[in-house]
Amino acid sequence: MEHLNKLFLEYIFPSDYEWLLIAMYLIVFIVGVVGNFLVCFAVWRNKQMRTVTNIFIFNLSTADLMVIILVLPATVTVDVTETWFAGLIMCKCLMFLQNISVSVSVLTLTAISVERFYAICHPLRFRSTKKRARMVIGAIWLFSILVSSHEAIIFQTIPTSNHTVLLTSCRPPNEYFDQSICYHAVSCYYMSL
Repeated sequence: MEHLNKLFLEYIFPSDYEWLLIAMYLIVFIVGVVGNFLVCFAVWRNKQMRTVTNIFIFNLSTADLMVIILVLPATVTVDVTETWFAGLIMCKCLMFLQNISVSVSVLTLTAISVERFYAICHPLRFRSTKKRARMVIGAIWLFSILVSSHEAIIFQTIPTSNHTVLLTSCRPPNEYFDQSICYHAVSCYYMSL
């Protein structure tokens, strides 16, 4: 039993390198929350800042806030402890929300690029409107939710191979792991190209 306690404590308490990692994550967390909140607040508060591009930037900041608040703490915990403590329901929910927020970020950047491309290359034929921007943002969120829904289905907490349930990971089962990565890469990254 003492051996198991020692093994468990080695995974729980951070090493020197991991303290550095925690400090860097903390800096990213603070700067990210403050910066993205200020962007959202500025666009929300000032009506003259509600341009088409700023509507997209507001959406990007919202998605980035989701990443920072929902994903970063779980990532730091898993990186340091090498285990998943939150259980099956949180595994499914956090992975679902993580993929939604990352997908929304990627697709919003793609939408900004497309909107800027048409504004620069076809200024007389293309007229971007706030209504169109809001429709695109709605489509981005809907698509991201649909694409990420498989995460809530296939992700599980998987015990380590030593059959002692001290350490678990939150990921798809081995038989779905490669398919999950391929599905997410194709649906979010390659489709946006």
